[in-house]
Amino acid sequence: MTTILKLKKNIYSLIGITSLIFFSQTTWAANPTADCTVSGAGVVTQVTNGAPGKFDCFAQPDSQKVKFYKVMLCTSAYNGAVTDALGPNTFLGDCTTLYESTAGDEVNVTVGVTSPLTGTLTPVAGTYSTLYVEADPTFKYTQAGQFNAAMTYQATPGTAFCATNATAALTDQVASPANVTCNFANLAAAEAGKLETSVTINDLNNNQAPRSRSMMQSVTSLSNQTFSAALINPTTHNLITWPNGAANPAGTRLAAWMANPITITPAQALAPNFTLTFSNSRGISTLSNTVNQISGVHPGAFDMVLTIQ
Repeated sequence: MTTILKLKKNIYSLIGITSLIFFSQTTWAANPTADCTVSGAGVVTQVTNGAPGKFDCFAQPDSQKVKFYKVMLCTSAYNGAVTDALGPNTFLGDCTTLYESTAGDEVNVTVGVTSPLTGTLTPVAGTYSTLYVEADPTFKYTQAGQFNAAMTYQATPGTAFCATNATAALTDQVASPANVTCNFANLAAAEAGKLETSVTINDLNNNQAPRSRSMMQSVTSLSNQTFSAALINPTTHNLITWPNGAANPAGTRLAAWMANPITITPAQALAPNFTLTFSNSRGISTLSNTVNQISGVHPGAFDMVLTIQ
């Protein structure tokens, strides 16, 4: 059966909701710990409480592309304590595939986007407790913005107008991401000159030692949901060996799962009307070492809501 999964932004009249958030917009906006502030005109000011290399200021990107492979619903309760040896393979025997695209379906989760996923939708009636999703760990972004002062980008003195460039980056690498350029004469030039950067997540956990850095467990999201995520082998669903600053093994997927009960009735299974809704108001984050300096951008967070009507 060809999918009729739809993609929408900012839908509020939802029925039968289950949601998922992935990690920890035309202007950068302040995050809860005030690593930056933004004026009514959209001018960003960094503040002094950022740690070196972790000076994060979250924003909604101009565009954000995510490739999805699979959505599953599981009858077992959310498991926030799976082992490093098995990862999500611990509970997938209790899961039913709702949507799958072998090649992956890349979606621009930008405000106003509505388009179908192109994989196969196979709903099965039942009551489920856990939502499980597999996506590509590489996210793609474009972004342009204005700061209140001239910025040093990486180690190069620049202007107050910055935009993403085409440099690819890893979230865990020795060198600076270097995927932002601040040499534009004004905001219009930055908007015209922004290029798409790709950032690959290759490290999920540097705070839950001695657990694997290929998995983070029971993390509280910006919307106060509890979720887990892992970098997995798509065949075994076991964790990959943490690459320690190198690229992920070929084919690695980003898996995420969380609790949220949902019921599919027999009628809904026969004539499904599912909607995936995205909110990426903090979908991108800056990486800086000090005020008026930017080393690049990294993934922020986005909510994904599965709706059944």
